[in-house]
Order: sequence, then C-alpha cells, then structure tokens
Amino acid sequence: MSELILHKRQGEVLKSDATEILFGGAAGGGKSFLIRALAIFLCMNVRELQVYLFRRLSDDLLKNHFEGETGFPGLLAKNVESGKVKITTTPPKIRFMESGSVIHLCHCQYEKDVMKYQGAEIGVLMIDELTHFTEYQYRFLRGRCRVPKQIKADPAVVKMIPNLTFPKILCGSNPGGPGHNWVKAMFIDPQPAGEIWRTPAAEGGMLRQFIPAKLSDNPSLNQEEYANRLKGLGQDWLVKAMLEGDWNITAGGAVDDLWREKIHVMPRFRIPSSWYIVKSYDDGNSHPWAVGWFAVSDGTDYVLPSGERRPTIPGDAFLIQELYGSTGKPNEGDKSTIRDRAERIRETEKMLGYHVHESIADSAIFASSSASQSTVAKQFEEYGVFFKPCSKAPGTRHQMLTFLRDRLTGAIERDADPGLFVFDHCRNFIRTVPVLQRSQRDPDDVDTTQEDHLYDLTGYFLLGEYSNRKIIVVAAGNVG
Repeated sequence: MSELILHKRQGEVLKSDATEILFGGAAGGGKSFLIRALAIFLCMNVRELQVYLFRRLSDDLLKNHFEGETGFPGLLAKNVESGKVKITTTPPKIRFMESGSVIHLCHCQYEKDVMKYQGAEIGVLMIDELTHFTEYQYRFLRGRCRVPKQIKADPAVVKMIPNLTFPKILCGSNPGGPGHNWVKAMFIDPQPAGEIWRTPAAEGGMLRQFIPAKLSDNPSLNQEEYANRLKGLGQDWLVKAMLEGDWNITAGGAVDDLWREKIHVMPRFRIPSSWYIVKSYDDGNSHPWAVGWFAVSDGTDYVLPSGERRPTIPGDAFLIQELYGSTGKPNEGDKSTIRDRAERIRETEKMLGYHVHESIADSAIFASSSASQSTVAKQFEEYGVFFKPCSKAPGTRHQMLTFLRDRLTGAIERDADPGLFVFDHCRNFIRTVPVLQRSQRDPDDVDTTQEDHLYDLTGYFLLGEYSNRKIIVVAAGNVG
C-alpha cells in the first residue's frame, strides 16, 4: 500500500485535530477499511509507533481484517513480498521493518481480558465495533494510551497533517449492540456531530469528536444493492440504525420501548401498613451487589407528599429502597465483606421502619464449592440476615424479562393488571434498568455483561410466589 486513498468523510478523520474519535453510524460507511488504511499509513510514516487494533471476538477480528483484497494481507501484499512488512498470525501482528512500527491485532471477549494489556504502551488505539465492548473495557484500554518517547513522523506526513499528535484513539461503530447507550452518552449526545471538544480530566482529557458516516458517503460500494440487503434485516429499529446511522432509536433494548419516566418514576410516600414488604438480594464481589425492598399493594390507596390520593391495583409493587455495593465506577463492586453488607441491610431496614415479610436471593448464594465451606447465605444468617432461594429453573431468565415488561405495561395501561413504578431517588435502578440491551445470542434475555444487578434482583422478586398475584415493583430509595 503505497498511497492512502480515502473518500471525503474518511479524510475528515485523517485531518481531524481530535485525539479521540468515533467514526461511523450507518453500515457500509467504510469504518473498517478506514481503520486498516490509517493503521498502515501511520505505521509506514511514523517511527516506533505501537498501534493496537481491537475487535471483541478473535474470529471477527481475523475474518473482518484479514480476508479479501482490502484486508491487511491484500493491502500489504507487495510490501510483504519485498520484505518490508512481516505478518504473523500467532500472535497476530504486523511489523513494519523500516519504521519499526507494529500493528497488534487484539480481542477482548470478556471484561477480564483487558488485563492482558495492563502494561501496554498504546500509541494509537483502534476499536472496531465499539458498541460490542463494555464501558469498563473502553476506559481501561484508553488508560493504556501513552507515548514513552517523542515519536517522529515523516516530514511529508507532518506537512499533510500539521497537528498530528499521539496518543490517538479511533473507534468505529454502528448504533445498536450491548454498548449502544454508553457510546451514545459518551460520543453522540454531548456535542453536535463534527464538533471537537475537550473532555475533563476525569474523562481522559482528550479532544473528542464524533464524525458520522452513512452509506451514501462511501462511493466504493454499490449503494442501492447494499441498502436493499440492509432493508432485509427485518426489524424496523435495526434497519433504521444500519441504513440511516440513527443513534436515537429503540436500539433492541430489553425494556426501553416501554419505559416512561413520567409514569414509572414518582416521589416517595409513606407505605400503607397493610401492604406487603419483600426484600430481594443479588450477590456480587468484583461486580456490584444489590438489595431492593419492594412494597406490594393490597389495593388500598396511597397518598403522595403533595396530599394527592391515588388508587392502586392489587399487586402494584414499589421498590421502596435500594442498596448498591459499588465503587462508583461502571459495574465495579466494592468487594465488601458479608458482615459489612449485613450491617448495612439491618441499618436500612431500621431506617425504613417497615416489617419485612419475605427475603429472597439468587439461589447461587445457597451453594457451596465444598462440604467444609460455608455458603454466602449461611454467612448472612450469622449476622442476622435471612434469605430464601429464588428458583432458577430452566427458562426463568426468559420469565424475568417477560414479567418485567408485563409490569411496565401494567403501569402504563392501568386496567386490570398491576404495574411497576420507581421512586425518584432510586438512582441506580433508574440509571441501569431502562437502558439494558437484549442479548444478541438470546433475544429473550438481557445481555448479562451489562450492569444488570438491579434488574436481576427485580427478576428474583417477580419469579417468587408474589408474581402469581401479579405483583409489581416500584423503586423507592437509594441508600447506596
């Protein structure tokens, strides 16, 4: 590859002053080719540059970037033949012999996989299909972006790109996928497309930019033929995302098509004494642990702080309190002891002042890896906190999502079926549950790599005997 040929929108990325760029939108915008072409261009013209190119799965990495005339081997065929470039597949690397630069081809299927790159010094970070990654993975890899010494670029490149600086981040992605919401919040929502802004130190302090790309921007494709294939995807939201690059979609979310904040979120109120209180627990260590207290209506009215009296349907449920064992970082648990958790639970129930009729938890806390090892449930009992196991029979994951959607619908329609509501200070429920994405492998379940802990404990509650009474949940408080 002796020269860099890009279409107009791709060229905007090359000449951008931004150091943290998201490129893409619609399918067919040329994002994968741009990533390969720019990686090659920089490595040929900048000395001792370390480029790290990521896909979530290793199979996708090799299939997308190694096959065909525009894959790495095809683009670099003449350079490989002349000995100027060496390509290896174990490990996948592309070495540029004259410049000393390297393209590392990497994958991070699981969150823990990022730890393999803890000591990396990444001069250019490239992530293909960013919405397939978790926010934690992206932030971790961004934190490895550093340049150990002054990197020298070819004078001709400096003349072409006078503001070329390192480290640099280039990500490509379409809307949708499990990471849709955090990517949209980070790159799409803060500023209009094309604008460059400086992020605060807590966000990396880089110059960030979103550069949209549509199918119409890519003259290399038969646009009509490709557009017809995209229309054949079937689901309206998916067609809109892939064809138009629209980030303001119901992105295959588990419940975001039903969530109505004005309906489902309300101020706290005093729970009538005749209502039934249930506590639900989801265990965690490296990921957050969580507790939710649900108040279930027997059909009596409740009174808002404004004095307004409202009727209920028997089974209407209110999550009246939450505890969230997090460090404050995305999906990171506080690694607290069972003793500390039990103490916080007891203190919370004392503060609430309600009698808790039932306490349930994931059945996993009742299991032990050996006969001599105490279970998590047993440890809780030692500190005065008691749970009974929630059933996790085959199919219960699907039931959890079905029950939750039914109850969100009940809150909207208010006919014979009870609904789910959330008190406005239950910020972790409000922050995490409405944006959960469906699993790509199992659309009847949520993607479990997300921050789904309050979703899970709500599901345990709904799977209990209470669900037979069509009980609904409302989130009512945050003590975490």
